[in-house]
Amino acid sequence: MKNYIEEMIAKRAQAKKDRDFAMADQIRDELAAKGIVLKDTMRRNKVVKSLISGNMEENKILGEHSDLFQIIKDTMELKDIDIMNYSPLTLAYIGDGIYEIVIRTIIVDQANRQVNKIHKAASNLVKAHTQAEMIFAIMDKLTEQELAIYKRGRNAKAVTRAKNASMSDYRTATGFEALMGWLYLTNKSERMMLLIKEGLSIIEKEDSK
Repeated sequence: MKNYIEEMIAKRAQAKKDRDFAMADQIRDELAAKGIVLKDTMRRNKVVKSLISGNMEENKILGEHSDLFQIIKDTMELKDIDIMNYSPLTLAYIGDGIYEIVIRTIIVDQANRQVNKIHKAASNLVKAHTQAEMIFAIMDKLTEQELAIYKRGRNAKAVTRAKNASMSDYRTATGFEALMGWLYLTNKSERMMLLIKEGLSIIEKEDSK
């Protein structure tokens, strides 16, 4: 069992390095089916140690609470939901919020600045135009299912649109937010973070040219 776990974790790490996210998700799901949950990178070493030592109960606890949405759901005793019943605009609503939390966390970590400067820096990264750039930057990294979620959000008919944004950017950004919301609500926060990191990296390189 120990060798199997280590081998599968190594394969998943290599798949992520190769940006074969579909394979990485497949390995994660295969391990999950055996009661081995690998969701939170920061806790992975502890999970692996508990598995190797045979402490499966500790692994279950770590696995159950390794994703923010799952923590909120368990703590607040929220009911189980079928995410696919949510409208794409509902997914975009929650996706907008979780994406902004990620961006704010990154910016606050970079330096302790005045709040108005932090707000300005965050606003530049969460505006519709930047979100549109983000989704185009990571488009070729999306799985078929992720691409379908993005298109659902992009094609949704919104009553209003953001100020200082073209309709094209607004619709594209809505698709991006829907994808973020779907990843968050399906406990794929690690995948969400990888896509955000990739998108920000590509945008930064383009801006530096």
